[in-house]
Amino acid sequence: MEMVDAQASGVAFSCDPQSDRRDVLVINANFGLGESVVSGAFEPDTYCLTPNVFKAVPEIKSKQLGAKQGLTRNRAGGEVYLEICGDRSNEQALNDENIKNLGILITVSLRLDGDEGRIYLS
Repeated sequence: MEMVDAQASGVAFSCDPQSDRRDVLVINANFGLGESVVSGAFEPDTYCLTPNVFKAVPEIKSKQLGAKQGLTRNRAGGEVYLEICGDRSNEQALNDENIKNLGILITVSLRLDGDEGRIYLS
């Protein structure tokens, strides 16, 4: 299977993992592959969104740009290497449109009921 050489990637949460608030969606993102976010190697951007019951698109509540000291990229053979972000560390890893589109995906999530094996769309 071929690995995509992503321009940006990260992790999305359907609630705030630090405060456990369920009325906040959180996206952590960095340039390049998600390895730098998942491993905690570099400080990613953090985008918080508020689901809006009257609109399909969540609203951006806050944006905190991380230091993004580096990023990860593909190398021939599937190896990953680190690269310095340079001047791009002052830019958002995701633009506002991408943040909102990911917010839509987060709000439409599947839940599996362990007791009865039912799948719920929420």
